[in-house]
Amino acid sequence: MMSNARVLVRVLRQFLTWWKGSRQIKRMAKNFSENGNQSLSVLTFIPVVDDDGKYLTCRAENPFIPDSAVEDKWRLLFIGVELHHNVTAGIILSDQSLVLQSVTKSLAGDYTCLAANTEGRGTSNPVTLRVRFAPICANDREELLGALKHETLLLKCEVEASPPAESFHWTFNSSGEQTELTSQLQTTESGWSRLNYTPTSDLDYGTISCWARNTIGQQKSPCVFQIVAAGRSFALQNCTVSNQSIDTIHVECIEGFDGGLPQMFLLEMVEIPTLKLVRNLTLYRPPVSFVLDNLESSSSYRLILFAVNAKGRSEPVIIDDISFKGVVKFSDM
Repeated sequence: MMSNARVLVRVLRQFLTWWKGSRQIKRMAKNFSENGNQSLSVLTFIPVVDDDGKYLTCRAENPFIPDSAVEDKWRLLFIGVELHHNVTAGIILSDQSLVLQSVTKSLAGDYTCLAANTEGRGTSNPVTLRVRFAPICANDREELLGALKHETLLLKCEVEASPPAESFHWTFNSSGEQTELTSQLQTTESGWSRLNYTPTSDLDYGTISCWARNTIGQQKSPCVFQIVAAGRSFALQNCTVSNQSIDTIHVECIEGFDGGLPQMFLLEMVEIPTLKLVRNLTLYRPPVSFVLDNLESSSSYRLILFAVNAKGRSEPVIIDDISFKGVVKFSDM
């Protein structure tokens, strides 16, 4: 059984996220920006029995480069977990018998009996327990997706089921009115379904739900996608330089409208007049506060600041002529 795991990953100029299966892990992950075009993500993760067989994934993506995502995966395997007599948990051991009560899908797997005496140990052939259940959404959180009018979104609905799901249907809900979405927009295979959805008016934004069915029954709680009108983030506001010392400056801004989607914030520092990039920093959440240190006091710099969401980056805010001998000049472009 896996113990408490602490994983560190370094990549160049990336947006880092962690996933367990198809579910993003947020609370246990900490992201940091470092000097030298590097980002660091630290995940502290304690697996549970339900995680057996799932993949733990670190995903790195550059928001400026389409289809730039790269992933590293670790499969979580629980091997040789010993069962102990526990009536409260529904595990009853009696002589050579094992009784499981209130069985759930987490108990599915191979069971073996191990015997030992003074001559050694022996193991029985495995007995496979298969637990049949109606479909449940593999991703137990709502997905927020932003789209412009006439922009096509690809929605993927993945479910867990035993036996596998054999059919899917999609519904749309706006202002309390639910309608079925045509099957012509869907592509379905065992275990998942895809939907191509294109909003064309304000009435086409709302909640899309995906429902699956197998021989046990229909999914009780659907996979949910919230479709919102979205665009690029607005530019940062009121960017100021403070706490300037011999080799350090502190830059603060006020975030603008996020375009309807989660956003992050970028700072690029270039040397004047060569425009050579000397520093790149990323913040994944407000407040927008950057600290740049260990700067060459003999050089002048330009700061370029952006807000970025899934639709692209905002218009830049430029702070010109950062030096340690003159006056800071600000211009908004």
